[in-house]
Amino acid sequence: MSNYRSENSGSVSMANEKLCDLHGLGDVCMIFENGFKLTLKNIRHVPDLAHNLISCSALEEEGLEGKWGKGIMKIMKGSLTVFKAERRRNLYVCSVNYDLFAAPVLHTNNSDLWHKRLGHISIKGLELLHKKGILKEKCENLSFCDDCILGKHHKVQFPSSSSQKSTSSSCTLDYIHADVWGPANVPTHGGNRYFLPIIDNYSRNVFVFLMKHKSEVFEKFKNWKVLVENQTGNKLKALRTDNGLEFCNQQFTELCNEFGIKRHKITPYTPQQNGVAERMNGTLLNKVRCLLISFLSKSFWGEALMTAAYLINRSPSVPLLGKLPECVWTDSDIDLSSLRIFGCSAFALQSGDKLDPRAKKCVFIGYPNGVKGYRLWLRSQQDLSKDQSPKTESEKEHMKNVPYSNAIGSVMYLMVSTRPDIAYALQPIVALSTTEAEYIATTEAFKEALWLEGLLKEIGVLKQKVRALGPRSVLAMMKLVSDTFGFGPRWNL
Repeated sequence: MSNYRSENSGSVSMANEKLCDLHGLGDVCMIFENGFKLTLKNIRHVPDLAHNLISCSALEEEGLEGKWGKGIMKIMKGSLTVFKAERRRNLYVCSVNYDLFAAPVLHTNNSDLWHKRLGHISIKGLELLHKKGILKEKCENLSFCDDCILGKHHKVQFPSSSSQKSTSSSCTLDYIHADVWGPANVPTHGGNRYFLPIIDNYSRNVFVFLMKHKSEVFEKFKNWKVLVENQTGNKLKALRTDNGLEFCNQQFTELCNEFGIKRHKITPYTPQQNGVAERMNGTLLNKVRCLLISFLSKSFWGEALMTAAYLINRSPSVPLLGKLPECVWTDSDIDLSSLRIFGCSAFALQSGDKLDPRAKKCVFIGYPNGVKGYRLWLRSQQDLSKDQSPKTESEKEHMKNVPYSNAIGSVMYLMVSTRPDIAYALQPIVALSTTEAEYIATTEAFKEALWLEGLLKEIGVLKQKVRALGPRSVLAMMKLVSDTFGFGPRWNL
């Protein structure tokens, strides 16, 4: 059978009143003695049946006609005889071969795959994307996702802000919501502990900025304001924030007064009044937890956060009645074919010696802003890179039920070409500190000292003879200062 669909949708009643289970449906391509091929669709798969049966109604649906006489049944298509069948025991038996070269394709449900690609989006969001034609395949029920339960479990949601309902936005930048989250217990690889989400009320598009300190809020907001006003052609009219000092200071006040931006502040200690920003914080962190649970350590929360914001802007929004924030913001359609599962293995094309490997194994950690490529992490170099032509090893572990024949197209993915472009060559984009390298060097020195002490014991060198060097000003005793620890005596001869 080809196009086989596994279904448990009932049973077939036999003449002896026995019930045979129906296991699935599929198409069968038959080849008759005259070489004519006939494909019957939606054939029921009943393994308990001893013989294959063809009903006359199925032949009629294919536009065929039957003629009976003298113990022979002829099946005709116009004036052409498709096949003949001989009558045996009140049944007509025909000789037929099956097309073994018809590739069997299993109908699979890719809802779980897109659920993970879109940062654990809901089934309702997948259905809306399918209705809009962005996702070609129809999404069915999702299987139980442990990552969603662990990452999205919550107590209660913030109620809708009354000022939000009364505030009408006729275009982008009419009304903006902002907040600051942090500090995080674990810093990112770049040392960031805070992030600033800025949400446009009209499009619900979210912009996220990572920060090391809260004092960076003003510069981030000022640069963002210039960028979006230049892109949209609109002016920022109103800003809603809490009463944090990062927003309530002289710089912000002067900026708002200069450009005529109306300030809306909440009542102290009532974050519920800043519901849009608070909900966005919760949505972002829910996705961050889901993205990190199965793959990477907490130090990658910054990469997961930027990916979460990227996916939220490309997922249906409830306040927009199912529209996509990115589509509303840019007034154009989007393409989701380049999405990949966060944390999956990838292979980045590299240039080097002719005998060197042509690719490096990396981990996919997001989509760089303004760059045509992917954001990858090189495990061996402890570095972050961006590459134009990565190949994902796949989402195999998470999609074990997807057959190999169906996984080829989505797994072995080449974004642009196999030839490296000098404009997008493999290059580092984050310079890490030397702390880890110094730690490794110290560890190796400590191992060497332990080895040397064991060697001295084996060759019979006495510590007393070594300590005799003390009066000769070769050795000196020091007191430990606070926040330090000693290795014990080490001998270097």
